[in-house]
Amino acid sequence: MKSKTIFIAKTQRLMCEALCQYCTSLGLEVVGSSTDGRESLRFIEKENPDYAIIEAALPAIDGLKIIEHLRSDQFNQTHFIFYLKEGQPLLLRKALSLKVSSILFTNDGLDKLTK
Repeated sequence: MKSKTIFIAKTQRLMCEALCQYCTSLGLEVVGSSTDGRESLRFIEKENPDYAIIEAALPAIDGLKIIEHLRSDQFNQTHFIFYLKEGQPLLLRKALSLKVSSILFTNDGLDKLTK
């Protein structure tokens, strides 16, 4: 059986690498990662991973714009996990309107990602 694939877009390189390692330990195949929004968008468009963790505050193109753009692509089947700080109701509302698969807050433990 083929592993599910995941892409991770997070501004802090160290945290991005930690998420990659954690996802690998869950049996997911990490197909890429980036700390830049534009690079993340290009990668997801090209590779169409099963899942993508997208941080709200990415440089160049923010996380919501990435998700919004990819949602308009009828061929993209990526499930998005939106990563943001708590206390940002406008971003949260917008992410929910884009039908993200899950919300992950910065203060959530990584065990929430497993669920």
